Amino acid sequence: ARVSWEVPQAAVTAFEVQRRDDRTGEFVVMSPRLEPDPPSWLDTSVENGHTYEYRVLGYDLRARLVAESSVAVRLDLAPVLSLDQGEAYSASRTVTVNLLATTAESMRLANGPDPSSSPWQTKESEFTWTLAGADGPKVVSCQVRYDTGEVSETIEGQVVLDTTPPATVLSLDIDPSLRQVTVDASGTLDACPPGSLEYFWNWGDGLMESTSEPIAIHRYRGPGAWRVSLQVQDCVGWTSAAAESVSLSNGAPAEPRLLRPRNDAQVAGPQVSLGWQQPTDLESDAVHYRVYLSRVDPPSIFKASWDGTSLVLADLEYRTKYYWRVVAVDEWGAVGPSSPTWSFDTGPRPGPNRDGVLLLHTNDAVVYSQGLSYRGTSGRDCQDDYLHCPPQDAACIYQVKNATSGRGADTAVWWVLAAFPPSSCPRVAGVTFGIGWNDDETITLVDHGACGDFEIPQPDWPASGSGTAVTWTSTRLTHLLEVYWFAGYAPDGPAVFELRQHPTQSSSFADDSVPSGLNAIPSAAMGTLGLNGAVGDLLQDPAISDR
Repeated sequence: ARVSWEVPQAAVTAFEVQRRDDRTGEFVVMSPRLEPDPPSWLDTSVENGHTYEYRVLGYDLRARLVAESSVAVRLDLAPVLSLDQGEAYSASRTVTVNLLATTAESMRLANGPDPSSSPWQTKESEFTWTLAGADGPKVVSCQVRYDTGEVSETIEGQVVLDTTPPATVLSLDIDPSLRQVTVDASGTLDACPPGSLEYFWNWGDGLMESTSEPIAIHRYRGPGAWRVSLQVQDCVGWTSAAAESVSLSNGAPAEPRLLRPRNDAQVAGPQVSLGWQQPTDLESDAVHYRVYLSRVDPPSIFKASWDGTSLVLADLEYRTKYYWRVVAVDEWGAVGPSSPTWSFDTGPRPGPNRDGVLLLHTNDAVVYSQGLSYRGTSGRDCQDDYLHCPPQDAACIYQVKNATSGRGADTAVWWVLAAFPPSSCPRVAGVTFGIGWNDDETITLVDHGACGDFEIPQPDWPASGSGTAVTWTSTRLTHLLEVYWFAGYAPDGPAVFELRQHPTQSSSFADDSVPSGLNAIPSAAMGTLGLNGAVGDLLQDPAISDR
């Protein structure tokens, strides 16, 4: 019991507490002289069922009594009963009862809400008691009797009896594509509330975990078979276990889709890039590839394990057909279906005349005279260099070329020039090409001639749409040379003279090898000449673009 008071005046410097009860009748000093702060005192020796009177005396600095006050109180504390120190659950029928009833002399207890029919026995503060009946909520009731003969109200202690381990129920949901297992133990039965259960999972692959939730998800690294086990522990420590088997197979990857080069493609060689699309894999496993490549069908293994979806082939043979296919293998060794077999053909070995173009050049200062040859008069026929590769002819090849005539309707002279990049080493033994102009334009050719040693023209040469071939007895070794010359005019207005593909042989440069190697001249690498107000196209002069 705590006794508190108010300090009446500043003169009080100390207090003394005295007490008497209904058994002694005399006041007894209970405390030494107390400081004014705090103005209270705790009595720890009171007993239930008795009346106490407290008297507080205040003294000044000279120890003179200057204040006094008293109060009386009767303590009538109800008894308190607890089972197993207030635990909510018990795993045993035998529980420990704690009874707080200080002045009680006897007690009676019962399993259930009414102890009135139970015999009285000596009161104990702590003792054991056996619960009755099946698992579930239990009530132990008690009454105490004091020395005055007074009987207390019925008090109760409650506990949930749980002597049965959990009834574990386990179900599995398997997602093969993710190699994922969802395990559900929410159907587990136990006297403890669901949220109090602990779940200990062993996934069988060396990994374990514990959760407070009945549902757990686990993802396996790869295919295989495992035993998933679960131990459930309830709130009083009872455990039970359950296990299920998990088996995950491994699906093979799908067929790779070939991308490049297209089937039956013509490639330049000797280097080719193979490409394919990564196939799907049900489990999203990493895949590598077996690449088959050879000059016979079916192709033989070329790369037993390749990680990327492209493969650069080097040092292929020219003028050769190759067959290839791809098979995907996942990281667990599952082999998927093969792609279809595709093929490609490598082209001829690139000759020294590759990247050459045919230009048209005119010089308005040159006046045509009948009966003269204009071979070697363009100023753009460079000297052959037999000592150097590339030829040392820079002073010649960088001269300006002109593809537009300024002579109006008068006769102009122009030349077909073969031009090559300054970094190349051309070896020109022959050239084939064609000429032409639009049907709605008129060009009159009054003269023409080859700048080589031999010419093989078509019968209707030099009509629009016809072609010719020019050859040399000595190989030309220069970056810029004359091939042919023309003299003509456009009588009816602007007209464009065009270099075109040879109608039967296409247009190409021939080198001096045996047999001759040919380098095709694309149409985009063949220039035009503008007459009588039309503008010609010099293309991109390789001598300039290579700088």
